[in-house]
Amino acid sequence: MAGLPDPSLLKEIEYRAVEMARETGLFLTESQMTPGTVEYKGRGRSSPVTPADREAEERLRRSIQQRFPGHSILGEEGEVVGSDGAPFLWVLDPLDGTSNFIGRLAVFAVSVGVLYEGVPVAAALFLPASSGNGGRVYHARRDGGAFAEEQPIAVASLATPEDGRLVAFPAHYGRRFGCRQRCGADGARCGTWAASPTRWP
Repeated sequence: MAGLPDPSLLKEIEYRAVEMARETGLFLTESQMTPGTVEYKGRGRSSPVTPADREAEERLRRSIQQRFPGHSILGEEGEVVGSDGAPFLWVLDPLDGTSNFIGRLAVFAVSVGVLYEGVPVAAALFLPASSGNGGRVYHARRDGGAFAEEQPIAVASLATPEDGRLVAFPAHYGRRFGCRQRCGADGARCGTWAASPTRWP
């Protein structure tokens, strides 16, 4: 990597990522009572997709293309679009937690990440269940710190792991109470572990 972009550009990208994540998250929150027809990707019924998934991604794509027309975009429900060889790539998971969304549980997220020549430089994560006022956005940019809304957050500085806080419980309790990763981000816990995590390719 030749170097990082101008800090003012990264600040603008972070600001817009927060804005887009929040707008999309509020759209999903409003749409949750009527998720529409559920389809499934691949074999089995482990990867549901709703019209809200696709609409959320399309909203994010339109916003990015309008504000940053020279950037590329990779979404969970589609292929890479945008300029070939563009140094900036936006990576989207417009509805992380579709099963919870279908079940009308407010335990899902909108994830927006930005890479510059393959290196993460900014991100925003909307979580509807993290506060009573409609949601909360966690965000960060390279060399700019990390925040829960406007509150700075940081990893714990512990001398030994014994000083940390870890929580373990059966999977069904995790689904019931949710937001385990958010607790780590807030500092309520110092780590999170999953026996069988999944990710989209």
